Amino acid sequence: MSTWDKHTLNRVTETRRARQTAKPLANLIDNFVRREVMPRQKKLGILGQAWRELLPEELLKHTCLETLHRGTLRVLVDDASSLFELNQIKEELQDQLREFCPNAAPDRMRFIRGCWYRTNEEGIQIPDYKSVKPKESKNKFNG
Repeated sequence: MSTWDKHTLNRVTETRRARQTAKPLANLIDNFVRREVMPRQKKLGILGQAWRELLPEELLKHTCLETLHRGTLRVLVDDASSLFELNQIKEELQDQLREFCPNAAPDRMRFIRGCWYRTNEEGIQIPDYKSVKPKESKNKFNG
């Protein structure tokens, strides 16, 4: 058995006290999820349901709700023709969203050309949210 000096005993005692007073990581994560994630998810869930009911299937498969921040709903759109069509019906779509979900309706909507999936060798779309980024413009004049 080894003998411990006073300094080592004090350090061990302080470490044990710190462990007892520190909040477990699970409590911190739980508080964060309740305070930040759940309200946002609830709003986006309601908007997502309205989005699925309001848009025709052909447009729906080309869009993905990205964020709702400060009243602006960002929507990723994976092709230019759908982006053009959505911009044409933007005001009407916003009014319908306000009717469908008045407490969660966005003040503004931004349609952004981007991709939230990758396509495998068989042509199947696989969600890939960690690499969500706007698509590069193919216009050679865009410096």
